[in-house]
Amino acid sequence: MRTFSSLVLVLAVLLSCENNSSPAPAPAAATTATTEASSPSPSDYEMTPIPGTAASMAKLILPDGSIKEAGPMANGKKNGTWTYYGVDGGFPVKVISFVDDMYNGVYLEFNDRGQAELMATYKNNKLDGPYGKYRFGREELTANYKDGELDGIMREYDFRDGKLKKEASYKDGQLDGLVRDYDAEGNIMVEYMYRDGEKISGGVVKK
Repeated sequence: MRTFSSLVLVLAVLLSCENNSSPAPAPAAATTATTEASSPSPSDYEMTPIPGTAASMAKLILPDGSIKEAGPMANGKKNGTWTYYGVDGGFPVKVISFVDDMYNGVYLEFNDRGQAELMATYKNNKLDGPYGKYRFGREELTANYKDGELDGIMREYDFRDGKLKKEASYKDGQLDGLVRDYDAEGNIMVEYMYRDGEKISGGVVKK
């Protein structure tokens, strides 16, 4: 009876680890992005010419006089770094780099305390480069994207103490390489090996 109970416990652990050891793709600002670039129309902005250039500094001003968004615009398209503000017009909630209305370069999101919550890099409206999520100034998730797909090692942390919880290797958006879960002491609990999205080996790591 004791042997049977032990077997059930081991199976339960295996199933639990099986369900939790494959991290989902990082929740992005948007894997592809068009929201800010698509609205509103250029005629809605207050324009101030930038001397020596063909561009103007554009500001979207709300009825109460506060600025909703501002940045350089050329030929009716967003170009350069744009800043987006919250409903109170206070600290920026987003900072986004554009080239001809497309996300290109740094993308940042902030909380109401001015702390970064998301840092990403885009190329032609697709995530491309380092990506990080933060809570209260601490890392919660880091990853890398290539042409809109996860590519490289994604790591998940406990923001309360900074300890690593999970890490997984991706290639072209699929799990490819080691996938590991860690316990509170930093020991590997589960380790799997993936190739092209398929699990090929691994399981619970014996202590």
